[in-house]
Amino acid sequence: MNDVNDIDEFNERSESKMRNDESGDTEMRKTKKCANLVEVTFFCELVGYDLKTLNTATGKGSYMFKVGSKTLTVPYETAKKKREKNVPLTLYKIKGLRGFFRRAAEIRLLKLRSDGNVEMGPCTPTANYPHAEILEKHLEMGYHKQGSCKPMCFVNRLFGSLNHTASIKIYPPFIAKPMTENVPSKVNEYLDEKVGQIFGLDYCIVYHNGESTLKTETFNIINRTDEQAVNNFMKHAASGMFPFKIVFIGTMGQEQELLENIGFFIATLFEINGGKVQLGADKNNGSGQVKIRIKNIKTNKKFAGIEKFVDAKEERIQFIEFCDIRLQESVIEYHINKTFGEYALKAFNTTIGVI
Repeated sequence: MNDVNDIDEFNERSESKMRNDESGDTEMRKTKKCANLVEVTFFCELVGYDLKTLNTATGKGSYMFKVGSKTLTVPYETAKKKREKNVPLTLYKIKGLRGFFRRAAEIRLLKLRSDGNVEMGPCTPTANYPHAEILEKHLEMGYHKQGSCKPMCFVNRLFGSLNHTASIKIYPPFIAKPMTENVPSKVNEYLDEKVGQIFGLDYCIVYHNGESTLKTETFNIINRTDEQAVNNFMKHAASGMFPFKIVFIGTMGQEQELLENIGFFIATLFEINGGKVQLGADKNNGSGQVKIRIKNIKTNKKFAGIEKFVDAKEERIQFIEFCDIRLQESVIEYHINKTFGEYALKAFNTTIGVI
């Protein structure tokens, strides 16, 4: 057997298979790299209570990822003397936000299709189904095969497919939780104020305090026959307000498409805040319902349709450490006022014929 020829033949077959999708296109999707790249950043807040971030029965489907840990020595003062407290902190990331927002987008597009406002429903959640009957059920509901939509549906435009790169980036929340009890109130205040600086994150992070918490408990599954513990697992439940951000990506010359994408995303928030989409495990049991708030909006460039909403120009300094010196550069950002949301939603509604 000629191993070299076999490998070449395998690579040719694999490349041919990878470069074909439901749309008939032969080019693989590429990352957007453009000198005229436009980014509009939404600084958001997720508000939710008793979010079951881990399946409590099987331990599968984790929506909470343990990133790492560090121990801090925090100085503080009491009425009598100066003290120090060693606080081990563990950093967790809330997972599943991308699928959460995509599900809301699918529901919104299916609703618009049933109302006759759009002809095409959303792309299927996945491109490859292990069982044909699962795909058929999705198609009966109003989905179409991923990447086959022409013109491109809004779910494809935002979240991408085999033949189209996504135009949205989602940066999820992180929770810093102390692994010790009886943390003095002054230490808690220090950690709450400095949590971003401690972990090097300027946003998307919150300290486990009285308002935003992560509860972790260990449970056992008991065998009913011999009443012995056969497995233990961790149960996580998050509650509170968690900051995260979403970046919408477009290019100069395609500003209208960018506005429509943003408007469609805003429309999907009606599904989330109306209780139609849930986050985390145990979704069928009613847990994980959340609300989303938009706190602030920024853009890296003023483009057609957005200039009138610019409130302020800000110069932000970025730093990197290079050996024993600190290098910096300035980045210009523009603050967008709150009326921009109504404008973007109107741009989307006009596109689909809703006045």
